[in-house]
Amino acid sequence: AAAAAAAAAAAAAAAAAARFVALPSPEHASAFDPSAHLDALHALLAAYKALPRQERVGVFEIVLNGTSNSADGADGADGAGGKRIIDHVLSSLRGLLAKHESLHSATAAPAALAGAASPAATCVLDAEPLAEPLANNNPNSNNPNSLPSSLFSLSTLGLEALLHLAVLRTLELVSELAFAVDCANQAMLRDAGAHGVVLACMRRGPGCEHSDVQEMGVMALRCLARAGTNIVTIAAAGGIQRILTSMRDHAGVPTVQIEGFKALFNLAFDSDNQDAIIRATPVFSPPASTTASYSATTTTSTDGLSIIMSAFERHKDNALVQEFGCNLLHNLAFKNTRNKELIAARGCIRAIVETSMSNHPASAKVHIEACRALMSLSFSRACQDTILAVGGIEQIFQSMATLREAKDVQVQAFKVLCALAINHAENKRRIIQGV
Repeated sequence: AAAAAAAAAAAAAAAAAARFVALPSPEHASAFDPSAHLDALHALLAAYKALPRQERVGVFEIVLNGTSNSADGADGADGAGGKRIIDHVLSSLRGLLAKHESLHSATAAPAALAGAASPAATCVLDAEPLAEPLANNNPNSNNPNSLPSSLFSLSTLGLEALLHLAVLRTLELVSELAFAVDCANQAMLRDAGAHGVVLACMRRGPGCEHSDVQEMGVMALRCLARAGTNIVTIAAAGGIQRILTSMRDHAGVPTVQIEGFKALFNLAFDSDNQDAIIRATPVFSPPASTTASYSATTTTSTDGLSIIMSAFERHKDNALVQEFGCNLLHNLAFKNTRNKELIAARGCIRAIVETSMSNHPASAKVHIEACRALMSLSFSRACQDTILAVGGIEQIFQSMATLREAKDVQVQAFKVLCALAINHAENKRRIIQGV
């Protein structure tokens, strides 16, 4: 029965994939039907998500590689079907972007929104105003992303909202295609320049001023960055500054901060990217079309570490923000002495101890990631001193006592204590007292 169900789910996904690929791409079609396009996207994602989580990537890759790739319906056995659907997905994003720009040709987006990449370790954030509240043409919902497929009609939503939804669903599909590190899809997406198309949609695509498009775009970059070959490419194209800009402009949306932390964590596996994330320097020059709602606080000088710290402070009661923020700090400090010193000097260690650990005493995941961050930082004398000064040793023992049944908390706590004791007499004394 299980095998039959899996086969049925795979067949449904194959049918949905074939239906999507059969539609004309908005990039090339003279008469584009946004309702049909969105409905096909919705069906494809629904069919994919109906597969068991542990089988999604493998089954979907097989499904894509088996998608009909010729006029006579012959299946491709060499990945041609997978390449075809990836090309169609990216062509769709480019076409949706073009349709959106044609709607606003009279008031075209300024060149600043293109967000030219800076190849240096010091990045330049995109110059954009804070986002306006979501303008939804549907009077019965405040979030078009939650609409059922039966409402995907031009008369119900309007063209702009349909384009907005289509970009959301297409970015989500890119994320799903890129989720597995070693699947063939990653190489196809890299070769097709998927990251560049995603960044273009985040900068000037339909709904780009809204947090949902930014969140889905950051998620797509995060998944693309799971493959090592994409890490440098995404950064060179301005991905780091784009992610930080999204976090800055949607600072009140915790899910944007979480996705931003996850994406930056993946990108920080490159040492140049570690430096770029910490030191990103924004250039705020509001475009001529900026409305009065552009906040004066947006022009305050900031950098990547300031944006990270702001998320910690603003979402101190959100365990997921704290967990993934600590996770990012761990990777930014790993084998990087300069970053360790900057993180300590900017109050991040106090935030880990007092905001993350103290505020979430029952969250094992927060304490695991906080301990990992502290361990990474503890290989610097300055950080050892700071951890001692802010009560970090006492907090570690408190975590071990409160979460004594959480094995991973105990393991990571012991690792921090070992690192804190290296060549530091006072830390050794405090640790012995704690024991």
